[in-house]
Amino acid sequence: MANRTYHPRGETVHGYPVREHPLYVAWANMLSRCFNPESDDWVNYGSRGIRVDARWHHFAQFAEDMHPKPRAELSLDRKDVNGAYTKDNCRWADKTEQCVNRRK
Repeated sequence: MANRTYHPRGETVHGYPVREHPLYVAWANMLSRCFNPESDDWVNYGSRGIRVDARWHHFAQFAEDMHPKPRAELSLDRKDVNGAYTKDNCRWADKTEQCVNRRK
């Protein structure tokens, strides 16, 4: 796949420049965990075969599916911890919810 972080100059999503969008960091970190072997989290994601829905390789489509984030303290969570990052398998969760939803 080509550079996953490319966005046309001047593109906006929900009125924000892409890299200033409130969901951008969550999206970029998700991709890093799954595709970057240099990421500290690679061993728990990419090396285990956790993938990202092809639709979400472009930020605007991720934002369309996951916007708005209900509260700032929530982070991206997969309902099935062994499943892919997809619209149906992801939600915004707090730390308590994420601690309960872990691999055994």
